[in-house]
Amino acid sequence: MTAKTTLAAVVAASFFALPAMAAPPKGQKPPAAAKAKNKAQAKRNKQNQRRAALQTALGKAGVSQAAQARVLSVMKENVAARQAVREAAREHKKALRELVKSNSSDDAAFTRAMNGLKDAKKKMVTLREKQDSEIQTILTPSQYAKTRAHMQKAQRGAHPGKKNRRGKNKRANGA
Repeated sequence: MTAKTTLAAVVAASFFALPAMAAPPKGQKPPAAAKAKNKAQAKRNKQNQRRAALQTALGKAGVSQAAQARVLSVMKENVAARQAVREAAREHKKALRELVKSNSSDDAAFTRAMNGLKDAKKKMVTLREKQDSEIQTILTPSQYAKTRAHMQKAQRGAHPGKKNRRGKNKRANGA
């Protein structure tokens, strides 16, 4: 290779590599921050989709606008409590994974982690039952049953490829 072709190759390579090594332009966030922002936006979108699906289900069940607003407010009130219980369960699961990974023989630590996980699950069930009972006081039994049926149908539609225990597609079975 001659000096001119070598120089041309180096210049061409640096021309294409410089944008990749350059700092992001002013006003743009670095990729990690942009990724976190996108993740938060995706979470908000998912919450909005769930809320819209619930409102659709309530509307199909014949629930008035005022009752729909009360149901949504009951659900919104319980979000923080459920999040706290979910975080506690996550911490206990993490502790349990670390104990297993480290091949620990500390039975007391295993017991604490398992009991904490059981307690978190019990609290979550209690919160769910409390929320359901509050919603049942707002809706009539037929409205509640219709809303549950619509929500379950929507949830199944969100996982169309999910298989049942026998390996068959749930939609094919009509379930």
